[in-house]
Amino acid sequence: MRLPYKTLTIPYKKTSDGFKFLILRRADLDFWQWVSGGGESEDKDLISTVIRELKEEIGTSVASEDVMRLESRCALFEDEPMKYNDENITVLPEYTFAVNIKESEVKISEEHSEYRWVTKETAKNLLKYDSNKTALLELDKILRKEVDGSWRIDWKV
Repeated sequence: MRLPYKTLTIPYKKTSDGFKFLILRRADLDFWQWVSGGGESEDKDLISTVIRELKEEIGTSVASEDVMRLESRCALFEDEPMKYNDENITVLPEYTFAVNIKESEVKISEEHSEYRWVTKETAKNLLKYDSNKTALLELDKILRKEVDGSWRIDWKV
């Protein structure tokens, strides 16, 4: 059974040219996004969802302590509430995260047709959704140490 939330995770790495961000092109809808997915009944918390989605979508294993929580959050309309066994669900929260990926080559799932490691500016131009862009801008400020990046929102799921 699906859990009533979504996660959005930005894979990134530091290179000699600065930070690069991994964007994925959806195969079915033909747009660019971060690693994105919903909670499943086997997930014990949000971090478990992030770790599972990273493994499923880009073939990367990470430890829970390597997952950075971001403050960006949005709400997404859900037009199939019975996936969650609740016909009253209309909106789901989407929580954002980031993870430093060591590998340059990743193995994308069939959900995506291609991936690219890109700069912040290229990502801003290619990403479809404002929530993806907002999370990128927040992460960029943290990585450049313009803000401390401490997580101040107490998300309850």
